[in-house]
Amino acid sequence: MKHSQFINVDDTGSRHDGKNGYCTALGSPLFSYFQSTDSKSRINFLKILQRNQELYVLNEEALDYVFDQNLGEKAQEMLEKNKNRCFSDNDAWEKFLKKQKIESVKERRIATEGALLGGALKNGINKDLLVLSDAAKQFAIFKNGLCWVHEERHYRKLIPISSAEEAEIASVRSDIWNFYECLKGYKANPTISRQKELSKKFDQIFTKTYVSIAINSLVKNTHSRKKGLLLVLKYPFLPLHNNDSERDIREYVKRRKVSGSTRSIKGRKARDTFTGLKKTCMKLGIGFYDYLKDRVAKTNKIPPLKDLIARKAQFLSTGN
Repeated sequence: MKHSQFINVDDTGSRHDGKNGYCTALGSPLFSYFQSTDSKSRINFLKILQRNQELYVLNEEALDYVFDQNLGEKAQEMLEKNKNRCFSDNDAWEKFLKKQKIESVKERRIATEGALLGGALKNGINKDLLVLSDAAKQFAIFKNGLCWVHEERHYRKLIPISSAEEAEIASVRSDIWNFYECLKGYKANPTISRQKELSKKFDQIFTKTYVSIAINSLVKNTHSRKKGLLLVLKYPFLPLHNNDSERDIREYVKRRKVSGSTRSIKGRKARDTFTGLKKTCMKLGIGFYDYLKDRVAKTNKIPPLKDLIARKAQFLSTGN
């Protein structure tokens, strides 16, 4: 992540020991990482970002987060009185919440999300991290860019009930893909004047009124996600879609279909680890079998992946 301009994220179902769970795929053009857990909440995502350094911190960013999430005034006051306190694990944090009598499910969730966000930043996560996702709420933190392919899919799935509605669906889908092409052109040659033009054009497309109530509802929802869908105007290197993350997680889905669920903790970790290694090797142009043979034989002809990631990142940024 240190060498990545942005990260792609996605998740999928992952049964373990006969129970439903989830696998989160996190990556960039440089690497892939998979982690299977029992939930797919925002709390879970923030824990994954911290890897094995789970930390709860009530710093300025954590307090800003709980304020933005409309945490109750009394609970906010309790957290502010304990500003800059750190909690090294979940047990210590839970004891703190109990002592402060923050008991409602919603308040505990918001406070925990804020503290984990504070811990992630303290552990080195960049507060300006760009996260590209499919608009799933658990990933809507930091600077969240959204996938245009997922957005258009809502319109494609709409089943028309009349020829007039069918024509309106075709019209709005055409507008979306024409606008998509404009964004591709902007990425190749970004200018401030073009930013303003595309922002206005977005408003024109997604504030239209249609005869179809269903289409009106969809365009209203799309317009509400303008900030994420147009984050590319500020960061032209950001992809317009989350296809890379979907390709990463497809490997995991295939294994799930063939093998079903994992049973042991070691098996679960092994599947996540080796899937991540395989996808990372592919992105770095290394044969996965060659990598495994090199490590098992301990010949070490292939450098550590972290070094190869750093080299590729430098090449992508400088061409050298």
